[in-house]
Amino acid sequence: MIQAAAAGILLLHHARAADPFLDTLVAGEESLPEPVAILHQAAGFLRGQQGCTAQEAVASLRAYAFAHQCPLADVAVDVVNRRLTLPAQGDSP
Repeated sequence: MIQAAAAGILLLHHARAADPFLDTLVAGEESLPEPVAILHQAAGFLRGQQGCTAQEAVASLRAYAFAHQCPLADVAVDVVNRRLTLPAQGDSP
């Protein structure tokens, strides 16, 4: 569990340059800002549904957001609230 959290923070550290809303992540905070927490939850949903890695899950979320020209945070909220199901990587839409 701790390794997964550390991996998620490292992944977000590398992703924050491309996603300004992730800049709010500060090392040592006791809780993550809401958009980051939602992104973690959505990635977890995709990992469970598709059996993919955390990196692949975040990449799927980002690709969907880019292709549909909507904010990544909105896509994550829709996945968590089960309003959106993303196809597995390699599947046709």
